[in-house]
Order: sequence, then structure tokens, then C-alpha cells
Amino acid sequence: MRKVLLIACVAAFASACGAPANKTNTNSSNSPNSTASNSSTPANASKTAVAPASPLSSLKASVGKTAVDINLWDNKDVGPRLEKLMGADYATMKKFWGTESPIRADGDVLMMSGCEPHNCGDNQYVMFIDTAGDNINVVHIKNGVAKDYKEKGDITLPKQFADELSMLKPNK
Repeated sequence: MRKVLLIACVAAFASACGAPANKTNTNSSNSPNSTASNSSTPANASKTAVAPASPLSSLKASVGKTAVDINLWDNKDVGPRLEKLMGADYATMKKFWGTESPIRADGDVLMMSGCEPHNCGDNQYVMFIDTAGDNINVVHIKNGVAKDYKEKGDITLPKQFADELSMLKPNK
């Protein structure tokens, strides 16, 4: 009996969750003593503005895959931005992004890397994408020199990502 009651409660809750948040008063009482009232305030007047989701937020579903697996270079929200950010170096990055790591996430920040096959120590790229802040950073480490590309400034890296990057970057 308890299971039936529990299932009925869960079903009622689930169906209520799918109901619209703003319902119109459907009280059909036309009695002058009725206490029901219809508000003249528009339904959307009390809603607060919500910032649109970053076009990069969909990339969070790609964790565990590689940039090549998800055709990152052809992604309309990433490819053109990387090309603008890196200029001619974008084509070079794509050319040498041969050996790669899977995309990892820590909160809203994604990290991935790619390097020239058989030459990772001397030609490596590390990319960070802030899915909430709509920002991309790329670090190119070539022959012991690091070059940073920052679309909208520095992404605040989670500690683990920052530690890994500091191990890869040459000492200043």
C-alpha cells in the first residue's frame, strides 16, 4: 500500500513539474461575492532578464572526446573565433594538432591540447574554453617559448589546469 501511495505521489509531482509556471486564473465564478481576481499585470512583467547561454556552453557535452572527434575547427561558434584570435597561426595550429588529449572540464572551464606528432615537447598547443564567460585562450609552446592568445582576456583557470599549464610553460 505504501508503494502505491509513493508511486502516486511521485507521478503527481512529475506531472506538476511539467505544468507552466504562470497559469491564468480559471475561476468561473461570476458571483459578486467572489474573492477571485484577475491581475491586469502582464504575465511576463515580473520575470527578470536572464542572460543568454554562451554559444560555447554546448561544448561541455564533448568532455572525454577530442577536438578532432567533435570537428572543433568546423564548429561555427569556435572555428571563426579561433581564426580571428590567432590569425595565420590558426592554420598552423590545425596542421600540427595531430596528437591530442581528450577534452576535460573543471566547472565551466574546458581544457584540451594538441601537438605535432613525435615533437610534442617542442610544438604544443593548449586550449582553454570558458563556457560560462564565452572566452577562449590558446597557449602555443614552441621551442621553449610560450605565446598566449587571449580572446577576451585571461580565463581564470581551475587550480589543476593552472598547475598543468605551469609545468608545460617554460620558466620565465
